[in-house]
Order: sequence, then C-alpha cells, then structure tokens
Amino acid sequence: DDGYRNVVTTAWPILKAHRVPATVFIPAALAGRPSLFWFDALRILAARCAATRTAARLGDGLEVDGRAADMDRTLRSLIGRIGRLPLSEVDEVAESLRARAASAGWPEQYPEFALASWEEWRLAAGNGLLTVGSHGLSHRALAALAPEQRDEELRQSRVRIEQEIGRPCRAIAYAHGRWGAA
Repeated sequence: DDGYRNVVTTAWPILKAHRVPATVFIPAALAGRPSLFWFDALRILAARCAATRTAARLGDGLEVDGRAADMDRTLRSLIGRIGRLPLSEVDEVAESLRARAASAGWPEQYPEFALASWEEWRLAAGNGLLTVGSHGLSHRALAALAPEQRDEELRQSRVRIEQEIGRPCRAIAYAHGRWGAA
C-alpha cells in the first residue's frame, strides 16, 4: 500500500523467497518522487513537536500539540479530522505539510518514508509473483472526487502503471481506505 521503498527492499525479498504472490497498490504519479505523503510529514512534525514540547499550527483550528499526554492518540485524531475536511481543504493542508517537509529536508532525512521508483517496481514485478495495482494517480481520496474526476484519476493511473510495468493493471485500492460506489 502506497508504494513505499521498504516494500521492495524488505518485504518483497521475503515474499519472493517463499514464493508468496503479492499485490501492491501505488499512486502512479508519485512513484520515486522525493516527497512525503502529508500524513508522513504530519507524523514527523508531531514527533518533532513532542521532542521539543512545542506546538505547530496547520491551519484553521488544526494544531499539532507536542505537549499532549498521548501523542499517538492525538495524532490519530488529527489525521481523522483532516480526513473529514472538504477535499479542497485536505489538499491545502496536504500541500502545506509537503512544502514544510521539503523546505526542512525531511524526505532526505527520513528515508523510511521514501517511495520506490518505477525501476524498482519493474524489477520486483519481473517474475510475475508481484502484481502492481492502482492506488489512484496522486493518492487523493477517490471517494470524495466527482465521478468524472475519480474515473479520470483511475484511468490515468492504470495507463501509467501498464506503461511502466508492462503488465495489465487489474486491481484498485482506494487511498485512505475510503471507498464508495463506482
């Protein structure tokens, strides 16, 4: 799920050694890009705020409070609150967090959140045990998009995956686990 590099470097060798087939779902436009998902940037920000016992504002009524007694619970609650915002506001928060992460150099400082490249996915999928499915084009909440936008996002994702991997893309997983009638 999400196309993290550690799937290719850690999980895949184990699955392959035991001949266990697997399907991974990647956001096609993000493969190998040196950026973080907004929720990973938020986790890093929360950890930094907790370490320094400070707070960071994210926008209207959204704040990471590093003084919280249970930071994990606070972070889960904040991710849920962001996820329930209208899509345009989620996009604003996401872009703000990605920009903060990029300016602070977090993608390089936190390689555990790196996304695998197309070359890595091609190599992993080469023997046929690993199937690459669509997680949308850009990891947006597909269920929140207008049907035409959702369909276009999925179509572009499928086309890109098939071009890059050279195999049919026949599986979809909605980002964030939120799905609706298609």
